[in-house]
Amino acid sequence: MTSVERSRPYTPQREDPAVLAARTVGRERLLASLQRSFRSAATKANRNHTLLVGPRGSGKSHVIEVALYALRQDAALASRFAVVRLPEDAMGLVGIERVTALVCADLGVRSPPASLAAQQQAIHVALGGRVLLLVAENLDRVMRALGPGGQRDLRSWVETSGDVLLLASTPLLFAGVQDRDKPWYGAFATIAVPPLTPREGHELLLRLAGQHGDSALAEHLRTPRGRARVRALAELTGGSPRVWTILSGCVTPESLDALVPAVHELLEELVPAYQQLLWDLPPGEQVVVEALSTGRYAALTVSELAAATGIGQPQVSKIVRGLAANRWVVADKLPRGDQRRTWYQLREPLLRHHVAYRAGELGAVTLVASLLREYFEVGRARGPATARAAVRLGTEVGTDEAAGLLATVTAALEGSAEARLRVPLELRALVEEPSARAGRGPAAVGGEGSGAA
Repeated sequence: MTSVERSRPYTPQREDPAVLAARTVGRERLLASLQRSFRSAATKANRNHTLLVGPRGSGKSHVIEVALYALRQDAALASRFAVVRLPEDAMGLVGIERVTALVCADLGVRSPPASLAAQQQAIHVALGGRVLLLVAENLDRVMRALGPGGQRDLRSWVETSGDVLLLASTPLLFAGVQDRDKPWYGAFATIAVPPLTPREGHELLLRLAGQHGDSALAEHLRTPRGRARVRALAELTGGSPRVWTILSGCVTPESLDALVPAVHELLEELVPAYQQLLWDLPPGEQVVVEALSTGRYAALTVSELAAATGIGQPQVSKIVRGLAANRWVVADKLPRGDQRRTWYQLREPLLRHHVAYRAGELGAVTLVASLLREYFEVGRARGPATARAAVRLGTEVGTDEAAGLLATVTAALEGSAEARLRVPLELRALVEEPSARAGRGPAAVGGEGSGAA
């Protein structure tokens, strides 16, 4: 493969924005909404601050880069704005004075005054009637760094000056914008950044192959078999643009067609990102995530997690509630049955497989890729008969973890409601009716998953 343009799935701001714009898929409505917000701020006194909400890897930074690029392409509109970015990791933002000092520096204010009021007046003068478009990625971190007092000071400056329009992002809504007693409650129009559909994921891979100069991959992607393999992979990616972008850099026509090698390569590329996410978790949460990744079942109850981890049930219950709030896990109950029992499963299939992959346990992920490849094969009608045929072929993967997974899928196909809850999210297509998967298919399985990635 000859790489013409290197993709940067973690730092899109380092790419040519025209290249980013050319490969953007599934974001037309979102970008149009941002442009309307810019035009309104340029012509009216009201400031419609925008907060993009989506898990890590959902493409928030990409959207911001493309929106700013589109703004710059309209010279008349761009002349009405001065764009300033806050540090993405919120490093050094220990108070509102640090924010205004950064703005002063970006606007070229020489020898900014020491007092906050004087700095804000200097900013107003430097703007010369323009709108300050303040970009704040990871707003949750920014607000945490500022603290309650800094948050109040920032809101006061933004509202009283009338100079500032905020464009921000966050992986999750947080208390600072949700709670009524917080300074920024009700200040933002929140826009969810949706996962890509399988069709959009396929289109993104095609565009990336073109930008990378990989004509062989592009040609394969256009074939019915290539489309079928991408459809199968969509169950694993959860619609994450970042995952699709990473995949484009490590997949070949041959590995995509076999599928299992493509999934193994993808897991290898994701190791650094998932390692850091897991390292950032408290020890108790790490233990629970490991249990959900390496046990016989993908979904476990609190009592089962307590037995697997050696942690008491009350503490496990508290841990899984926190993981659920931060979108690491999803919770399921039997439609008809004891509603006190809840089964928890990691929201991101690839995160679960990462833990097993690092432990050298490849049986489950190999089986999952094989089942998806067979189920979404070209010319096959999807449904229970195709799922059972895929399971029969899956018996060739002869490991203990694969055998347990096969038994669970088989029990679900035979009508066991509990087994259906235990089937991994990426295999639910094999055991659920399409209507049961609405809102929870590959487009909802979590991508930047989660607080998770």
